[in-house]
Amino acid sequence: MPRGFKICGSCNSRCPIALKKCKCGKNFEKKIKKKCSKCGDSLSLKQKRCSCGNYKLNSRRGHKFNPKMQGHYRLMRFVGRMLPMVELRENMVSRELKVAKFILHICYEDYDFLGKLKRPHWIKGSLLWFKTKDGIKFLKEKYKEYLYQLPDDDIIVDEGEKKGEDIVDTKPRNLRDFLNE
Repeated sequence: MPRGFKICGSCNSRCPIALKKCKCGKNFEKKIKKKCSKCGDSLSLKQKRCSCGNYKLNSRRGHKFNPKMQGHYRLMRFVGRMLPMVELRENMVSRELKVAKFILHICYEDYDFLGKLKRPHWIKGSLLWFKTKDGIKFLKEKYKEYLYQLPDDDIIVDEGEKKGEDIVDTKPRNLRDFLNE
């Protein structure tokens, strides 16, 4: 049974949430979450398709993407990718996220680097190795490799003119040619 109160818009009285009608006689309406992008009709939470045939884009109830949480989502994906075979309990997830934030701090807040970092084969159950001296050294080396760009080679243009003498290197075919050299 839902708990709490809602306030009536016409008489400003508190009514229990379970009531569909206020004491003053006003009916409480269901909250409509979304409107159809094609025709503009209202869609309730349970409807997945509009009368015009358009699908509802966000079918999960009340879930909206929060751009402020994008870094957290990327860190969660990083932890899941680095420890794929380990089932993490709730306290382990918070510990691994803290280590992931530490890794991110070493890499100067570069989320793209975290997306391309591959798990070393010796890491099995936790990311805590990255907090050791060897782990920090490993991360700094990998980050330098990630930032390194190969220098562009100079383009050699063939002008068509010969410069210098041709070097003709012939091998002697028999013993007499070899001795005559």
